[in-house]
Amino acid sequence: MRRAERWLCAFVLCCVAGLAALADLSAQEVKVTAEVSSNPVGVDEQLSLTVTVTGGGAERPQLPRIAGLKLVGGPSVSNQFQWINGQSSSSQSFTYIFLPEAEGSVKIPPIPVRAGGKVYQTDEIALKVVKEATGPSQTPRRRSPFSVFDDMGLDEDSPFRDRTPRRAEVLVLAEVDKRAAFVGEQITLTYKILTQLPVAQVEIKEIPPLNGFWVEEVQVPSNPTGANLVLNGKQYAEYVIKKQALFPTKEGALAIPAATFGLVVRTSSIGFFTLGSQESVFRKTEPVSVKVASLPEAGKPPAFNGAVGNFKLTSAIDKTAAETGEALNLRVTLSGTGNLKMITEFPLPDLPGFKIYSSKSHDEVAVRNDVLQGNKSWEYVIIPQAPGNEQIPDLKFTYFSPTAKQYREAVAAALEVAVVKGKGVPAGEMTQATLQQGIVKRGSDINYIKLASGPLRDRSRPLYRSAWLWAGLLLPLLFNAGMLVYTGHQARVRQDVTGFRSRRAGRMAEKRLAEAQRCLKNQQCGQFHSILESSIGGYLSDKFNLPQIEITTQQIKRFMDERRLNSHLAEEVASVLEECNFARYAPVQPDRGSLEALYAKAKSVIVRIESEIR
Repeated sequence: MRRAERWLCAFVLCCVAGLAALADLSAQEVKVTAEVSSNPVGVDEQLSLTVTVTGGGAERPQLPRIAGLKLVGGPSVSNQFQWINGQSSSSQSFTYIFLPEAEGSVKIPPIPVRAGGKVYQTDEIALKVVKEATGPSQTPRRRSPFSVFDDMGLDEDSPFRDRTPRRAEVLVLAEVDKRAAFVGEQITLTYKILTQLPVAQVEIKEIPPLNGFWVEEVQVPSNPTGANLVLNGKQYAEYVIKKQALFPTKEGALAIPAATFGLVVRTSSIGFFTLGSQESVFRKTEPVSVKVASLPEAGKPPAFNGAVGNFKLTSAIDKTAAETGEALNLRVTLSGTGNLKMITEFPLPDLPGFKIYSSKSHDEVAVRNDVLQGNKSWEYVIIPQAPGNEQIPDLKFTYFSPTAKQYREAVAAALEVAVVKGKGVPAGEMTQATLQQGIVKRGSDINYIKLASGPLRDRSRPLYRSAWLWAGLLLPLLFNAGMLVYTGHQARVRQDVTGFRSRRAGRMAEKRLAEAQRCLKNQQCGQFHSILESSIGGYLSDKFNLPQIEITTQQIKRFMDERRLNSHLAEEVASVLEECNFARYAPVQPDRGSLEALYAKAKSVIVRIESEIR
């Protein structure tokens, strides 16, 4: 009996202590603060802004527009609870990632935060943006939730230490093949990543519009191969992630603004007791300026229509002998390098012995070997009018050659047509029969019309008995009713975008897994690991409505715990992602059995998450 009493007393004391802690927590004063990761901050560095609410649960802050800073990520949310010497405290943090836009002073205005039914505001922060920060970075280091190692006691460059990558370790560049060009001359713009760390994912956050340029996309491999590069005495792996062919449309100093990229990189190597970790970083390129010169006025031919490049002109006719009034097809082809898409018409000169009818054009233009090239052709129907030897004179096309820096002419040689008088067709006339094919010959007399034996009967019906009348009246009503139903359905779908993505997540994952299996059968190991990794990342992004760039190993456990899923699933998901990411950079070719086991493990993880959610 005494033992039972002791247990009862202990239970009562625990309840009292818990109630006291809750009372103390509810009575805790709410405090809202904001701080930045570094001040001053370099113009090329990323900046973390953390809003912390102490003493109560808070809603997500609504950030005001901050002039001079560009929001590229966040918020990431963290919660803390402490109980020290009988005193409890709680805090909630919201972290946002920014990139400075230019040097100078930036004011971060007070940020309103709603907590406990009241609205609080942070203090204003005066931030200084400099060309290059000289002090040590204050960006907080993050540690993988699956790592058994702690950062304390490890060297800064230890492979087991999880840290925010330095700027010099991951760079993005925008390069042009020429800094000076003529109006209409091609400039090739290339975006590159230079990295000393493995890159698991790249996302284009923003590429501003290129005003003053005609832009053509250049195809680059979806899985680029890294090349070794030494920059400022440091070894990097260089990856080309995007290319564009630019054609200036006006003269002057044209700016290519900075582009912003989000990257997921590995920040620690795999050891015996750690899965390693990944970190989301944001980088932007330096603006690039190109000096564009106008085309020279000296020696500009009157027939010049603005074509810039190097071209060749040819012409051909389908017949070299014809009758008067017979249709002939004249084909003119312009080929070479340059922006052929800007050339719309090729006007023929006067052909006195022919009638000319409108043309149709066809082009085969594409970027090959980083140069826009191909051919464009025009077809004309011409009708000879009089017998004799008619000549189509030399055809000429004027263009400006940027390599020679002068105007040139592409010439197609003259063509000759032997014309004879057509049978039954007067010279100089064109009949409808010459422009149409397959006309049926008509009879030479009028057929006999048989008269009726009696009076004709009126077979017409009143208009109100016509089915077409009623169909014409009912169809608009049915159409409007259908449109109301359809627009209502579309509105409901738009309101539930998250639910739609979540419902289709499983089907999309099955398609990606099937594609990964095809790569496995074709022994395409690099693509297999990349597609398998995107299968899991895309599934989690669709299922839980998360940006794919936030699907990192250190975030997986957090959002699975929030949804009360099996904790072992988070470790298995992180393990599969780590194996895929490591295999993409490992020098050893994995065997077929290991790849099949990894595929089965990834499929099992997705099936089990689906089962847990149901």
